[in-house]
Amino acid sequence: MLPQIPFIFIRHGQTDWNAAKRWQGRINIPLNEVGLQQARNAAHKLRGSGIQRLVTSPLVRAHRTAEIIAQELAIPMDIDQRLMERNYGAFEGQNWEEVRRRHSIPDGQPHEHILPPDAEQIETVRQRVIEAIAFWLLSYRNQPIGFVSHGGCFGAIRAKLCPDTTYSSAGHAEPYRFQPTETAWTCDTL
Repeated sequence: MLPQIPFIFIRHGQTDWNAAKRWQGRINIPLNEVGLQQARNAAHKLRGSGIQRLVTSPLVRAHRTAEIIAQELAIPMDIDQRLMERNYGAFEGQNWEEVRRRHSIPDGQPHEHILPPDAEQIETVRQRVIEAIAFWLLSYRNQPIGFVSHGGCFGAIRAKLCPDTTYSSAGHAEPYRFQPTETAWTCDTL
């Protein structure tokens, strides 16, 4: 489980595949011009947040988002493989709206029960992402940390830490503060 230490989570900026509504998963797609600007905007939003270190997924869309933020804020950046996006198996590269229609999944509903057998299971995603976050929070207890990762990872940890919130995906390059309370966690945009 996570130590009771607040942290910030930032989803990567937009890619052309995000704009085309394609599942990227582990496919390494770079940021587009919109995504680059979103990363710069995120750095601006993070000024004054107290963040002193970033930890990022190695996938280029997250890594580049983190690089831009780290450069703007003049803070160190580390890479953690456990923050990689969920493997969506045979769905990677497919248009998610077409897949939802094919499986009669209403927009805004989780897609967990339609994923192909070769997709990474949600509990596996939760476990590895929470292990990564816990490791860094415990390693740098006195340094507020931001994690740059992916929408699937955000959904996995948000569902685990904030189960009473309604399902929603993270905005591109939108900083979210996860804050422990006496009984649970909260998740709010900065």
